[in-house]
Amino acid sequence: MTLRARGANDNTEPAGQQQNVQLTRRQQEILLWVAEGKTSWEISVIMRCKEVTVNYHLKGIFRRLCATNKAHAVSKAMRLGLLVPSLTGRASVPERSLRARGRGAVPGPR
Repeated sequence: MTLRARGANDNTEPAGQQQNVQLTRRQQEILLWVAEGKTSWEISVIMRCKEVTVNYHLKGIFRRLCATNKAHAVSKAMRLGLLVPSLTGRASVPERSLRARGRGAVPGPR
C-alpha cells in the first residue's frame, strides 16, 4: 500500500468518531512524556513502573488514536485537543511526576 493510499484511508472514518477519543489518566501521562521526547525506558523510570507496562499503555494509545507510532500519536492527540502544546516548550506534566522528577528519578543522558 502506498503512502497516498494509506493517507486516503485515514479520512474514511466518520468525522465524529475521532472526536470522541478518550484516554485514561495513565495513557495521558505517558503521552505527555512521549511529547517531551522521553523513551519508554525513561518514562518507566519516571513513573516507577516496568518498561513493558509503558509499552502496553502506548499500544492502547495507538489503538485509540489509530496511530502507527509515537510521533503520529502525539500529532493526532494535539489535533484532537487531548494534548495541548505549551508556550514554554514543555508539555503540562502531571504533579505526581514532577515530585518524582525532583527526587532525581529522571535519568540523565545515556
